[in-house]
Amino acid sequence: MPVAIQSNVWSGDLHRNNLAGVLEQIARAGYSGAEIGAHKLNLDDPQGFNALAAQYGLAVSGIHVHGEIFTPAAVRSKQESYAKAAGFARAVHASCVLISGRPKEAKSEADLSAEVETLHWLADICQAQDMPLFYHSHNWELLDDLRELRFLMAQTDPEKLSLALDIGWVQRAGYDPLKIIDAFYPRIRYFHIKDTLDDRWTEVGRGTADFPAVFADLSRRGFDGWLTVERDEELENAFESASFSREALRGLGI
Repeated sequence: MPVAIQSNVWSGDLHRNNLAGVLEQIARAGYSGAEIGAHKLNLDDPQGFNALAAQYGLAVSGIHVHGEIFTPAAVRSKQESYAKAAGFARAVHASCVLISGRPKEAKSEADLSAEVETLHWLADICQAQDMPLFYHSHNWELLDDLRELRFLMAQTDPEKLSLALDIGWVQRAGYDPLKIIDAFYPRIRYFHIKDTLDDRWTEVGRGTADFPAVFADLSRRGFDGWLTVERDEELENAFESASFSREALRGLGI
């Protein structure tokens, strides 16, 4: 299972002013790939990015986009930016485009149906660039007995949309990650490896997520997709945090 890191622990300013420095630290921390938010990249210069990635021996596990997917008109108004992100992802040989939705209190079934419509529309944009679309889960999809996640996985076309399961948000929502993996495994093609201690994000191995059990389960299943370390905050000590998490994974045989 290849291991990447979401670059969001490094500041947006550092991405814009010294992307080479971000990639150098990711490689030096021991990762073989990086997932990066499209909004932090110059999408007009994929070749420049490719030169930097090759310099540091990094693959691109994914390019991440966001959207208020329960409001199709809001997403469709940004069609050009989504198409550009998908084209960039193809040009830098990313494994996928990841989409994060937005929370909304008391989503109705109409809201959820609108999300399905939007995700299919985004998937078509990505498929036009030969890029698969993965839905990145958070905690709100798991509320009310997994209501939103169950709906999305039941109503979306598995040929158009796969699931990127975030272990940290599963843990934060109070569920056993192994049970969620078992429930949705046929759709899961990507994992965010995130650890949490109460209401704080932390390095892998310093929180409460049972990663030895998770990795044993994935090995048994033959999972061979990306494991992408993530921590949902910018850090002044991003390199040290990234290095700790990578060493913790090595200690677990990953």
